Amino acid sequence: MTTNECPPVRALSEEERDEACHRSVVDFFWNAVRFFKEKTNPAGWIQIGLNDAEEFLECLENGRAHPVLDAWLKRRSDAANRPAASSREQGTRRLVVLACH
Repeated sequence: MTTNECPPVRALSEEERDEACHRSVVDFFWNAVRFFKEKTNPAGWIQIGLNDAEEFLECLENGRAHPVLDAWLKRRSDAANRPAASSREQGTRRLVVLACH
């Protein structure tokens, strides 16, 4: 292999893709919390909800219950038969409609 060639890339399993997506999103939010903590004083952390956000992320990572997760589970069970389209899916649908006109 020359220096300009990339090594072959193996396809990821669905489980590996899900884990990579999970890690990417959780890491993004941890970085956002850290950024805002560096730019804010401790009184501001409480005022803008950084403590709550940090606790939520800890619950996501540790598997503990959290009011946000409980509300999400309730919404999920209420929409189990026909969940609403995500904003990404709605945007894709819009682009398809525009492309067809």
